[in-house]
Amino acid sequence: MNPNNSELSATKKIYALLVGIDQCAPDSEVPTLKGCENDIKAIEAYLKDQIAGEWELFEPRILTNEQATRQAIIDGFQEYLSLPSRKQRYSPILLFRTWGATKDTRRIIASRPRQLK
Repeated sequence: MNPNNSELSATKKIYALLVGIDQCAPDSEVPTLKGCENDIKAIEAYLKDQIAGEWELFEPRILTNEQATRQAIIDGFQEYLSLPSRKQRYSPILLFRTWGATKDTRRIIASRPRQLK
């Protein structure tokens, strides 16, 4: 294939944004988890080992614990998952491992509208 040709790239790429949070902010009163960061490492290893030939894992972006800020996750979407050109064949993957909400958060969200934008 001519590299200047506008045809789709033959190799399909996987762009993986992998987020694992075991330790939340100390003031959140959320207990520390065990395993989210390990899950992220296991998924990365699985993707590297299982895809071959037609697929390529493109430099996965991994965010763990204090690296996994709101802004870093937004940047992961805007700067990393949007990297492929329209001429590339790709699949984006987002894996987010941490605690889920177990209480009504409407009051918390209503009290912090600026922080959540």
